[in-house]
Amino acid sequence: MNFDPDVYTITIRKEIVDGEVYYVGRVAEFMNVTAYEYSHDDALTIIRNSLCEIAAQAAEAGRQLPSPMAEFCSEPRGRLTLRMPRALHARLNAQALADDVSANQLVNLAISEYLTGSTIAAMTSSKISSGINEGMAQLRSLLWNFNLAILRASKTFEQQNTYSQPGLWLLRTKPEWHRDMRAKGGMQ
Repeated sequence: MNFDPDVYTITIRKEIVDGEVYYVGRVAEFMNVTAYEYSHDDALTIIRNSLCEIAAQAAEAGRQLPSPMAEFCSEPRGRLTLRMPRALHARLNAQALADDVSANQLVNLAISEYLTGSTIAAMTSSKISSGINEGMAQLRSLLWNFNLAILRASKTFEQQNTYSQPGLWLLRTKPEWHRDMRAKGGMQ
């Protein structure tokens, strides 16, 4: 039998375990296969040898190995159906509303930060939310001042004293801003 262990999802990560630095090898399809070694190459070698031994034992016993993940997830479609308790869904929607993003964007952010081990993932969502809100407030203020400076520089502002140049407002993104401008007669 010609068995290739590299078709399986092998990961080698540098980790601190009990105060010591190890290269930890794991196989996604085999949850119980783990190697703790002092070098990347040693961890990879141990994992590959373990997979070959598992394959040999499975062949002797007439058992079939699990399919490699690559066989069934080689072409992700970008769509994932997620089931969650209603209470969690309600909390997700409330947080997304507070962060002024969609629930989908919030879930994507949380998953990507979890998978990448980003330092932002360690922050609480309320800290993220307050940071986003502060940044949006600063951006809003900058855009407002920028637009006012352009309007003041133009003769339209002095002559009409209205916000009648819709092209300048393309920088603004929130729908309520556009409603405000329409109410002031500045946008059609």
